[in-house]
Amino acid sequence: MSGERQAAFLEPAIVQVMETMYFCTPLYCGSASLTGALLGASLPFRELPSLVETNSELSGELRVVMNEELARRMASDFLPADPEDVTHEQMDGTIREFTNIACGAALAKWMPKAEFQFGIPRKMDPEQNNGLSGHCFLVPGGFADEAMPSLSIIFALESDA
Repeated sequence: MSGERQAAFLEPAIVQVMETMYFCTPLYCGSASLTGALLGASLPFRELPSLVETNSELSGELRVVMNEELARRMASDFLPADPEDVTHEQMDGTIREFTNIACGAALAKWMPKAEFQFGIPRKMDPEQNNGLSGHCFLVPGGFADEAMPSLSIIFALESDA
């Protein structure tokens, strides 16, 4: 699936989740790779069979990578806690929860009538992205370098591999 087609459903889904849960509006900035101290999570999914038989068995994975500063801020907003008191475990948990909700929101925007089964979000080493660049978002709000994207979403379908 083309990056443009993915962006058409990923962008509004990610903006909606970030605004609702983390009180910020990310700005979509196209396809890129992130740099710096990164944290990540991934969530496998597959479409459940419907009453109407199709020949497709859609499955894939949503991967989320973000810089540590954004992960700390999101955990602080979500828990609520002071940013300096947020632990790496809390950041990892927040990223996994965001990944779960973002995946559900994105799939609902893409295929609103389909039903999906999700795996369990798992911590991911951002190096596992195998050089893939993701759909990047700039999340404004007090970061050291606000011109750099801080969030990357990689939507990988099994058929795209």
